[in-house]
Formats: sequence, C-alpha cells, structure tokens
Amino acid sequence: MTTFYPTNAFPKTSVANGVTVVNLTPHAITVILPHKGDDSETVLLEASGYQVRVSTSSGGAVGTIGDWIEMFDRDTVGEVVLIDNVTKEVICPLSDIPERDDMVLLVSGMAGSHLRDRVDVFVPCTSPSDNPVRNEKGHIVAVRGIKKP
Repeated sequence: MTTFYPTNAFPKTSVANGVTVVNLTPHAITVILPHKGDDSETVLLEASGYQVRVSTSSGGAVGTIGDWIEMFDRDTVGEVVLIDNVTKEVICPLSDIPERDDMVLLVSGMAGSHLRDRVDVFVPCTSPSDNPVRNEKGHIVAVRGIKKP
C-alpha cells in the first residue's frame, strides 16, 4: 500500500471559508446554497479522484428454499479503505488519514455508516426527509447540504 498524506494529495477539492471539502464519492455532487431562498444557486463538489469503500466478504451458504433458491448468511464487513478511482488500487485504510479541523471528507451513506466516530466525515443529504432535488426519472441531481452519518 502507498503512504497517503491528504494535505496535498487530493487532485480535486473545494474550499469554503478555510475548510477543504474532499468529495470521496465516485461522482460530482451538486449542493444547493441556502441563502437565496430558492434552488437557483449551487456549488459543484467535484469527485476527488479517490473514493472510500467498505470491503465486504459474502456470507456462506446456509440452506435452500426447496431446491431452487440458495440462501446465504449476511456479508462480513471488513476495512474501510481509500481507493484510486482509475486504477481501483487500495491506497490505504481510511484510519491512516488523520482527522483535521480544516478538512471535511464527503463519503457515501454506506461508507459513512461505518465512520460515525470520525468528526470530519459527512454524507450528502439524500434521505427523503432531506428533500433532495430529483429529475424527471427520480434520480437525485442536487442535495440541500451535507450531514453527519
């Protein structure tokens, strides 16, 4: 594994009020700015080129329903890791990246659920109660903020 130092290694970040936001999801995230009172002003948080993934191992077979549907035990959750989006190489466990007051790590909801103890980890506001903006197909195209997982 490569030694990874987040102070200068993320190729794309966004900075607001002295805080660096590192989007560690595989896609850009559009955030609606609240001060206008409508959805007209947004900021785009580009994908950083890295993403946080939760490694899992499939559970073993536990039986079948009749002779045609195999049933499996739950997956085993492994380490939360930082990977390169292009090469898919594991860079390091996320625990190797120190928490910083001037940096926010934006991760997926799945990864965030395993990182609740980190003060620097946030997830996009995508729950129905968060009222994300959806397109005509129902896909989320913008969120109204980020939150603790």
